[in-house]
Amino acid sequence: MIIIESAHHIVESKLNKKPSLVCKGICKSVHWHDTDANQPQVLVLPKCEICGGNLKLATENIDYKVLELAITNEEFGFNKISRIKPEFIKFAEKTWLK
Repeated sequence: MIIIESAHHIVESKLNKKPSLVCKGICKSVHWHDTDANQPQVLVLPKCEICGGNLKLATENIDYKVLELAITNEEFGFNKISRIKPEFIKFAEKTWLK
């Protein structure tokens, strides 16, 4: 399990790895991108599932900060829970939560 702080979110994931992508759009959320070892490693970045913004490769301590990392069983529990920081709720309601 990992807990991440990004610009507007506190995100908890059952995954035992750091996020690989961050939204450059208005929501600034982090995302995990699974790669298949049998496929060529040409990364086509998808759009953000929250606000539709462009994603970019995430850099720790620039795009996000790890608050907690505990190795847990990834088969159980939630995949990802993202909470908007209280100071950004009104901004979110006016922009990407319309």
